[in-house]
Amino acid sequence: MLGLSDNASPKRLTFTSNMKEALSEADFVQENGPENPDLKIKLFAEMNEATPSDSIIASSSSGISYFPTTLILPRILLLVLCYHVEGRHATENNE
Repeated sequence: MLGLSDNASPKRLTFTSNMKEALSEADFVQENGPENPDLKIKLFAEMNEATPSDSIIASSSSGISYFPTTLILPRILLLVLCYHVEGRHATENNE
């Protein structure tokens, strides 16, 4: 069933600029950083250190050639490869 859980409330939201604090109890982390290999490697190393060992780290990346899987294995990783077709937009009708 999709939707909010019974206990969902905006009053339970918290914000922080501290990654370790934000991810310390995360079950699922979605990474959407820019396609910069050095930044992605640094970001994944920090996420790996900050998250519980059984959390899932997901990424929407087009840079599989530099993807830092060795930094986070044997953790669960969900990788969605994205690509851009020159001159086309995701919202265009493909008919």
